[in-house]
Amino acid sequence: MMTMIRLGYPDRIVEIRENRVYLFKKRLYSADVSDVIRAMYDPTFPIPRVFLEVAEDVAQVLERFRSPLRSYPPVLQDTPTY
Repeated sequence: MMTMIRLGYPDRIVEIRENRVYLFKKRLYSADVSDVIRAMYDPTFPIPRVFLEVAEDVAQVLERFRSPLRSYPPVLQDTPTY
């Protein structure tokens, strides 16, 4: 199953597919998700600078979508439900 997330900005489009980030801003850029996240913490990391502008948003959206879904405790069969 392929996971794809799109982020829209006034001047660019960011698409996250599996473990790659594609960024279109006048031209197409591509990088590994791990490299984009690393560049957020290490600005000297060799990656196109356009990724630094969206790295925090990429990290936040991945955290939100990759976190486990909330689960609720099971209802015991002998307990009344109201």
